[in-house]
Amino acid sequence: MDWGLHKIANEVGFTDTDLDVRHVSFNGIQIDNLQVAAKEGNFSVGSVELLYQPADLAEGRVNAISLSNPALQIDLYNFSEWLSKESNKSEDKRTLQEKVAQSLSSPLVRFLRLRNGSIDLTDGTKSVFGSVNLQADMYENLAQVRMDGNLSGMPWSTESTSVLEDSDLFISTRLRLPDLSRLLPFTESIPMIPNELLTEFSKVQIEQGQGSVQWTGRVKEDGIIDQFMEVNSSNVVINILGLSLAVPRSLLFVTPTSSSVWESNLYANLNWGENLKVNGMNIRARMDSGNLALNCRVKALVTGGILPDAELLGLSVDSIDLSTNDEGEITGFKRLDARFSALHLEAGLLNLYDGVVSVEWMGENRFQVELIKANASLPSLGINLQNLSYSGEINLDELPSLSKDQTFTSRAIFIGEDQKIEDVSIGFTVDSSQRVKFSKIELKVEDLECTANPANLAIEWVQGNTGALSVSLMDSQIEMFDGDTYLLKNLGGNLKFSSLDPLETNGTQSLTFDIEVSGREFQNGKVLFEVLPTGEKVIDLAEIEVFGGVVALDRTVLSEAEDSMELRLRASNLISQAILDSFDDLDARMDGNLSGKVSLRKLYDSSWDFYGGFLSLDPTELAHLSLNLDGALTDGLNPEGSEYQNMIMLEKALADLNLDTLKVNFNLLEDGDRVVEMNVIGESMVEGKKITVEYRPKIIGGLEALLQQLDLSKVGPASRNF
Repeated sequence: MDWGLHKIANEVGFTDTDLDVRHVSFNGIQIDNLQVAAKEGNFSVGSVELLYQPADLAEGRVNAISLSNPALQIDLYNFSEWLSKESNKSEDKRTLQEKVAQSLSSPLVRFLRLRNGSIDLTDGTKSVFGSVNLQADMYENLAQVRMDGNLSGMPWSTESTSVLEDSDLFISTRLRLPDLSRLLPFTESIPMIPNELLTEFSKVQIEQGQGSVQWTGRVKEDGIIDQFMEVNSSNVVINILGLSLAVPRSLLFVTPTSSSVWESNLYANLNWGENLKVNGMNIRARMDSGNLALNCRVKALVTGGILPDAELLGLSVDSIDLSTNDEGEITGFKRLDARFSALHLEAGLLNLYDGVVSVEWMGENRFQVELIKANASLPSLGINLQNLSYSGEINLDELPSLSKDQTFTSRAIFIGEDQKIEDVSIGFTVDSSQRVKFSKIELKVEDLECTANPANLAIEWVQGNTGALSVSLMDSQIEMFDGDTYLLKNLGGNLKFSSLDPLETNGTQSLTFDIEVSGREFQNGKVLFEVLPTGEKVIDLAEIEVFGGVVALDRTVLSEAEDSMELRLRASNLISQAILDSFDDLDARMDGNLSGKVSLRKLYDSSWDFYGGFLSLDPTELAHLSLNLDGALTDGLNPEGSEYQNMIMLEKALADLNLDTLKVNFNLLEDGDRVVEMNVIGESMVEGKKITVEYRPKIIGGLEALLQQLDLSKVGPASRNF
């Protein structure tokens, strides 16, 4: 017996064999201290037991084999060379399907047990070593194998079943890994793995978790078809590029069709601490002859922490383009196109619905993000937006800052129930989570088009004080057009608000500005205002230089009942010649300044009109009027009549009149009509006679009739030189 076993070992390549035959019987044999050695490796067993029936043994089959304390050491380089030689020498022309089918139909061993085994696979530099146990049960057309052990500190267990049904051979295998944190150390210990591949593995470190892999397939000839693989994991924590991601549960299905065609489906939940929570994620992939197609669905995505507070619902990534190198290997993300059902920012402060998004990688950690279309609402402010879009570059290393220009547009914005703003376009950057700077603002309200460019506007939220913010304007410029062009420029101020809802300022605020109307400029504008805790909006002062003087608005409380709102204007030191120059077809010269007061109220049709007031000549010794009426007073009169003589004398006197008094009254008549009445009193020398003049011309109508006589292009700064 001892001599026969040595002979068999030498024939299969084991040049050094040692064993003790301890027991031989009619139906069994026990061998102790079996040791075989070759250049490809060494194998030893503490005890081997074989159980058989004499009839089976004659046919080369045994009932059971039990190996206790086996140890296997393999030199992988020498073993791979030997395996290659044996493969080339093989004259067995049977297919893999035929070989496995024959072994299942008539198994040589029915029961195989391996207890307390050890294994060592080495390439001379690195080695995988550990313990292994095996239990195999083989029946006719059915084989079941169970193994467990620990390799390089990584525990594992596996089950495999092979079934032969007629000519069909089915194989199913499950591998369980109870401690995935040992996966990377195990991978690093595997011999003959290229260092480049290990570098890729090291980018992803699994800190904890459990996992399993189940694979099924059907052997056909020398290939495997109808394959299906399921990868299941739970309680996984992954570290990727310094980011710790928790994956409470994931499930991956892979269906290979051929070596170059496969499909996969991944279902998972994902957490990045307080920064990101992903629920109901499904990633689908298909590889077809080197072309990879990806898409994704996410039920809910919630951000916070270092990211803005947000909730994204119903995310659907329709396509993902990946970048490749010259060899066609996938190197990273390039572009994705996605849709979503709803996005809630800052606990519902801003809501987006039915959005379409594209994201393009710009290199490093920079991405170009475009919200192609969506609808939105700001419930706390009663604002709804239609057909909005967004475009901007985002650098993950700078978040929450956005240093590159961002652009936001909306076709229509509804404020409350009756206010509509159209064609909105906003350019902005984000300095921090508390500060936003606006470079451009464009919008349209009814027939009024408004553009702030440069906007030079910054909004900063007060940290730790919900709702408090400041608005800074730094030489901003706003252009408005409704047929005429109005330019508000050099706009400056630092406005502080204690609250937005309800609106309240932090004391009295100040704005300074210049206004340009149809090419004429009004300078040194100033507004002082305050929004009180009671909700009252108070303009303490509003003034601007007009006609060389100053027009100011007295303290005014803005009321929601606009029909009762009253504006009281004060005019000081207006240059009279500048006013006269602003009227079309008026040939007049005047020396003197005008001051006074005018009250305005809002009418039922939302227009404004005066209901009282005056402008009067400031006291001066130099007041003078030269008015050329060009026959307007004598037109149609009989040259021979006395009335004609009086009117011709009045026209001549008005052409060179030293003023005593000039007053413009804005009168509201009892019947509700309005009239602008002038009272001109002075003296003149006509044909050598001193004439005293009192002239009372009128303009019938209110503020609109007066403005119709005014040429706005002539309104603006005026010289005081007569």
